[in-house]
Amino acid sequence: MPCGVVMNLADVFADPQILSQEMVMTVPHPGHGTVKMTGFPLKFHEAPCTVRYLVPELGAHTTSVLQALGYSAPEIRTLSQGS
Repeated sequence: MPCGVVMNLADVFADPQILSQEMVMTVPHPGHGTVKMTGFPLKFHEAPCTVRYLVPELGAHTTSVLQALGYSAPEIRTLSQGS
């Protein structure tokens, strides 16, 4: 039966192994300053992974997702008004 220490998030992100494997990244974000995010799980020496896109703002893709689900423009306006 495998067993181990159960850590909270603060402990996980301060763990020496996590830090040495670069599993925590700090990335500049135009609207939020410097943000921490999880690193890339795979490391490629000849083609290192890079952040190409920042995390979208909350609701940034809501309209396009609702359109793809078949909602009409008036239905989307009604939903965005919360009624």
